[in-house]
Amino acid sequence: MSTRDDGGTNHDNTFHPTKYQTAFAGGMAGLVSRFFIAPLDVIKIRLQLQIHSLSEPSAASTANLCAQRDAVYKGVWSTFRSILKEEGATAFWKGNISAEVMYVGYGTIQFGTYATLHKYLLEGNNPSPKTTTTAKVKEKGIIGVESFVAGAISGGAATLFTYPFDLLRTRFAAQGNDKVYASIFNSVRSIHRDEGLKGFFRGSSAAVAQIVPNMGFFFACYEIFHPFIASLPFFAQKDTGSDKERAKTSKLTQLAPFSTADALTGTMASLTSKTLIFPLDTVRKRLQVQGPTRTRYVQGERMPEYSGILKTMAKIVREQGFLKLYRGLGITLIKAAPASAVTMWVYEGVLRELGELEGKTRERGRGLV
Repeated sequence: MSTRDDGGTNHDNTFHPTKYQTAFAGGMAGLVSRFFIAPLDVIKIRLQLQIHSLSEPSAASTANLCAQRDAVYKGVWSTFRSILKEEGATAFWKGNISAEVMYVGYGTIQFGTYATLHKYLLEGNNPSPKTTTTAKVKEKGIIGVESFVAGAISGGAATLFTYPFDLLRTRFAAQGNDKVYASIFNSVRSIHRDEGLKGFFRGSSAAVAQIVPNMGFFFACYEIFHPFIASLPFFAQKDTGSDKERAKTSKLTQLAPFSTADALTGTMASLTSKTLIFPLDTVRKRLQVQGPTRTRYVQGERMPEYSGILKTMAKIVREQGFLKLYRGLGITLIKAAPASAVTMWVYEGVLRELGELEGKTRERGRGLV
């Protein structure tokens, strides 16, 4: 993920993307990954917003009383079948337009900001190897500190800039057949009319509190895990065979998301970071669906009123138990694997294509001289 101010290739023909190329690759990664993980995201949101405990006797009576209008979800597979039966296959992409806008913007801002900050933290004002942050960090035996800081700041910035789209995505995914929000424009007008501008940022404090450590841990874990995973026999660069055979092997390992060290490392880093901060994600989702219309579109039992991160967390633990903070963790981890794999696969693939395109352009330029 290294960048340089002028971009291009060094004398050793190694491609170093500019911050703009990095941002573009991040945006494309967000666009593609979002489409594939949308169904898992809808299932996760439905599970997180369900209030009652599945082990409580009242769960069965709740299902009977709510009947058609208020679904009761009892797990990933059950939720999948329920949504498919009651709402159809297209329900798994509810809110996907706003989500796509969010993911493209988020990926662009996050990767672009991360690359810039990471480069600055590594080199500072003096790019001498003896005085870089990396050298100082390694001397102290600390790995990934600069990655944690850059990841935390870039994640927080990307979240704030794209948060209204995240809120719209959550509300669209939460509603069933009884639609309160018929379209993006309708939802924007409705939220602005009923809740004001602050309505678009409900739960934003919880989102930032969640994403800052999440992305900090993600990029730190990525930097820590990558050397080990890249050194595995399957990913290690083979020095034997002809150039043609090596090129063929390299192409084969780039055909699928899980076939690259970058993708697998991203998956491992994502699983680790998401498990650590998941309770904050549950709090964020509960806060996002607050407002005067929450009882009209949230599936399951009527959504209680929440306010504030700590108050919401305390209320969930007090009324529903500590484990309810982790409801939906399973589907989140299931979603995290392909999401991170596809994201890093597309990100690295786009940068690779940009590098090859730039290399060909330079070669043609030399041929004209």
